[in-house]
Amino acid sequence: MKNLDIRIATILLVVLIIGIAGNIAVGHRAKVNAVETWRRQATLDVAITTEFAQAWVGRVQGLVRGIAVRFRTPDAVAAAEFEDLALNSEDWDSDFFLTSVAYARRVPRNQRDAYETALGLPVTDITERERRAPTAYESFVVELSSDPEGLFPIGGDLITREVFNVVAATAYRVPKVIMGPAFKGPRDKLHVLVGIKVRNGEHDGVLVGTADLSELIAEISQTTTPIGIRLRMAERDIEASEATETSLLRPIHGDLAPAQPVDHTITIRMTSGQARWELYWDVLPTYLGGADVGFGQLIQLAGSIIVILVVLMIGFLSVQNSIIRRRIVERTASLQIAKNEAEAASKAKSEFLSSMSHELRTPMNSVLGFAQLLQADKTSNLSEKQTRAVHHIRRSGSHLLDLINQVLELSKIEAEEININETDAELSTMVNECVSLMEARATERGIKIDSGGIAGGVYIRTDPTRFKQVLLNLLSNAIKYNRDAGSVIISRDLQADGMVRIAVADTGPSIPEALQPQLFEPFNRLGLESGEIEGTGIGLTICQQIVHHLDARLGFESREGHGSTFWIEVPHVEVAHVEAPLAEPPAS
Repeated sequence: MKNLDIRIATILLVVLIIGIAGNIAVGHRAKVNAVETWRRQATLDVAITTEFAQAWVGRVQGLVRGIAVRFRTPDAVAAAEFEDLALNSEDWDSDFFLTSVAYARRVPRNQRDAYETALGLPVTDITERERRAPTAYESFVVELSSDPEGLFPIGGDLITREVFNVVAATAYRVPKVIMGPAFKGPRDKLHVLVGIKVRNGEHDGVLVGTADLSELIAEISQTTTPIGIRLRMAERDIEASEATETSLLRPIHGDLAPAQPVDHTITIRMTSGQARWELYWDVLPTYLGGADVGFGQLIQLAGSIIVILVVLMIGFLSVQNSIIRRRIVERTASLQIAKNEAEAASKAKSEFLSSMSHELRTPMNSVLGFAQLLQADKTSNLSEKQTRAVHHIRRSGSHLLDLINQVLELSKIEAEEININETDAELSTMVNECVSLMEARATERGIKIDSGGIAGGVYIRTDPTRFKQVLLNLLSNAIKYNRDAGSVIISRDLQADGMVRIAVADTGPSIPEALQPQLFEPFNRLGLESGEIEGTGIGLTICQQIVHHLDARLGFESREGHGSTFWIEVPHVEVAHVEAPLAEPPAS
């Protein structure tokens, strides 16, 4: 029992651990899914915002390309015409897109002096470092400008500024709009240079414009970017390679090493010509109020509580079951002890009764023998009184011997010493034998025995000797407790379950209903102990025991004014030579 309790406790512990672990795993998976969903939404919002930035780039490039298309005329464009072309363009939103635009003529090194003479002013000088560069052998001199006093002064050479030079040189050689790196313009605002190759009359050069990058960043950060997402922007050096790009990044908006904690960062590259931007979208824990992990936490909390409660309930039931099992074992043990004691007592009683019966039968037979000798001796000269006394001695001795025999029989049955030899026996033959034995006793009281209801050819499965013993006892009781000149009727009936009922009905007084439950108790004569009818009170008990060993059934019916009917049911057997089969049971 102790080992069983240990096994149950171990199982419960394992169930608890597995349940909580599984619940934690499910809750964790739910939280992970929530975080993944939250991050996917952030990625979607970032993509939408990035598309806005890309649209801005495309818009700027489109404006420059549109001005260039209108600029390409067979004749040269004068300053006034250029200003009208640029500033009055219906596509130019100066508040957001282009801040200035200019035309820079390409001047080869060998034509620089002649160009200065024709222009009437010196071209902006260049440094020795720039002269040693390949681009020093050509200049891009501003001839037309929408802002002559600003970034693009008339006569200014774009090669004096590296950012301008790169865009101009590249745009002149690549037949598309080129966007350059970011640079600081007036009031420290960030700008980018946009260039495309064009011709002005007989001369060719590049059309360059500046776009306000600070306005774009402000627009993205303040209006387009969702709350909880922060933009950091860096630019790669134009000479950076894939292998060294990290070391050549320079921030143009925000710090590359943010101090504020972030959940994760979405990196997007934007490249257009010489412009190589890295957009770092930091997703903060405050985005959309944070990932909705409440459901996963609820699963972990509620699931763990449920698992604990279930385990506690199972544990409680197991404990109760263990207690009940222990009590059952203890009760079974005590019952077994009681049973053994009862069996021992019953065996001792049976042995005592058997021994006493044997001891009493011998002297009693001697008494009866001497009484019979006295009655048969014609020379005994007994008086009438003495003759009556001998008659009483013999009668009482016979009754006592009958009692001794029945007690001995009962003790044998209780000691399982009864022998049962079942066979297929003919019913009417056994009934007639029993009737013949009881006719003399019935005739003394004027009682008629009617066995006409027992037809021949009906066979039953039983021990003929024990069956007749039971039937004789029932007939004896029917005669003994009947009224004078009464009747005893023996009948049989086929039952629906294949049993044959043999009933013995008398016309005597009925058995009081209150006393009927005591009918089969040994030595209980139901209050007739002081009456004139002799009896032992164990006949029906013996019948009940014998019927049990025959796999038969014994019962009775007793109603006031109708006498009593005792019946025994035994298995019916079909025999080939049966001539008079049993009538079918009545339809119900």
